[in-house]
Amino acid sequence: MMTNLRSFFLSAFFVLLFLAGFATVSNGQVVHTTLKDRTFNVREQVTFDVVTAQGPAPANTNVKLRFTLMGTNATLLGSKIQMQYMQGSDWVNLPFTDGVATFGPEAGFPLADATRQFRATFEAAGNLGYRIEIVPAAGGAALAGADETFNVNAISSPTVNSTLDNYPAGELTSGRDTEFDVFYSAGDRTADLVYLRYVFTNPAQRDKVRLYIAPDPEGTPPAFMALTKDDQGNFLYAPEGGFLLTGTSTSQANLLMRINFAEAGTYEYKVDLVHATNGVVVATVLENVTVTQGATISSTLHNMQNIVKGTATDFTVAITEGVTADGPVRIRFTLADPEQAANVMLMAETGTAGEYETLTLQDGALWYGPEAGLPLKDATFKFRVQFAEAGNYAYTIQLIKMTSNRRVLAMADEMVEVLTVTSAKDKIENSQIVAYPTVSNGSVRVDLGSVRDAQIAVVDMLGKTVLTIDRANGSAEINTLRLANGIYFIRVMKGNEVAVSRFVVR
Repeated sequence: MMTNLRSFFLSAFFVLLFLAGFATVSNGQVVHTTLKDRTFNVREQVTFDVVTAQGPAPANTNVKLRFTLMGTNATLLGSKIQMQYMQGSDWVNLPFTDGVATFGPEAGFPLADATRQFRATFEAAGNLGYRIEIVPAAGGAALAGADETFNVNAISSPTVNSTLDNYPAGELTSGRDTEFDVFYSAGDRTADLVYLRYVFTNPAQRDKVRLYIAPDPEGTPPAFMALTKDDQGNFLYAPEGGFLLTGTSTSQANLLMRINFAEAGTYEYKVDLVHATNGVVVATVLENVTVTQGATISSTLHNMQNIVKGTATDFTVAITEGVTADGPVRIRFTLADPEQAANVMLMAETGTAGEYETLTLQDGALWYGPEAGLPLKDATFKFRVQFAEAGNYAYTIQLIKMTSNRRVLAMADEMVEVLTVTSAKDKIENSQIVAYPTVSNGSVRVDLGSVRDAQIAVVDMLGKTVLTIDRANGSAEINTLRLANGIYFIRVMKGNEVAVSRFVVR
């Protein structure tokens, strides 16, 4: 009986010795991850937990977690891993340096029975290994550790590129709409949902670009819509839920795009396909184009001061032909808010100087020029506008080539503020301009203060000038006996300064 017991204890002793030679000694502390033995694909974002057990360690033991990649190429492998940890409700980057990533503040965190959430994306394929350890924050030997492996499958990567950078030098000009294609293929990620992102390297250029997409390129002609922008000013085509990633290396899918550069210059940009669910970039390409100076268009109405509702305002539109003339053209005015169209009466000077005709609304815009178009050359055109209501009016002026697709050759986004009389400027050269009485009994006096050589115009509600006084000094009297009953505006002008007052004839 004693012999049998001795044999049993000896056997148990050797088993313990055997296990001790191969198990990690941790003094009761334990660490492991749920990443162990898993299989997933390159560029697939994987969420996993790191589980720690305090064991007999004191409650005030401050520690960190250390990930160490295995193999001779650990440094290179670390550069191909994007790892993050959850802090509150945010994901925080945890980079690898020389194949090692350390989690925890400088002073460490109290060792406890806990589960912490991490996620990672791997750009390298293969059977990969790492060691996860609990290490004292103050330094020293690891309290616990575990060697783990996982498998990352290589896949055929999605691709993306555009034909925009294929345009020959001098073909891309500022102000002109240019169509191009974005081609893409799914690789092994067929049926993933993605969105398109354009990132211009120079942030100052992002407001100089307009980018459009034709969701239905088979339309005749295709209907383009403007891409939205994110908080950084990057352009997005992100339909709800994303669009389906399709196409192969031999038969790529494509998106029909249109772009307009406001200024000449060299533009560098990235085209990204971004996973709609986890935000991982699944394909990207860096391109650049050089844009030469094209036709231009602008107006003197933009940011003009002291425009008052109900009064006619004259302004000009100037166009230049740019490097190469590309006509015939027409000028198109489009309000940013279509509901303001009823408040605007726009007129253009006819062939007879001083005579104006009203432009009519066509396809949601006001057009100037004959249907066949005008020759594209440097020119200035005279217009007159009247606003029925005060407010800010944002509008776009475009130079349209009169071809079947009505291509935009130049454009300008402008704005004008229209005031009520009471909010209009009432000073010139720091002198208060006062008109009284506000209800006329036969005459109205205009007090100009120290202003000399001023021009005074009386304008009715239709914007028609009914009386003028030139070279007024100090004050002026306006005879209202011949004026019909109604509201009138007094515009006092000296150089570039204008003051406005109002009176009523009853």
